[in-house]
Amino acid sequence: MNADQLRDALRAVREKLSSDHAVRLHRAISWLKCAENYSDDDDITLVALWIAFNACYGIEESQNDKREKGAIQSIFRKDQLT
Repeated sequence: MNADQLRDALRAVREKLSSDHAVRLHRAISWLKCAENYSDDDDITLVALWIAFNACYGIEESQNDKREKGAIQSIFRKDQLT
């Protein structure tokens, strides 16, 4: 399947997916499309495919990931900068 076919398939099942899954799959498909568009450049193709793969890889966040994300976000809150 190419990126356009995958995008159509995602649209057909999007409402059955969590928003996190849908966003990650959308990103992966976008990077796959980039790889297809630059298929004549092996370096760009490799990087785009690697990013597409990683967009799909870690869909479920563990509790540790959520705590770490919250800690990082708290560092950058506007009220913390004053």
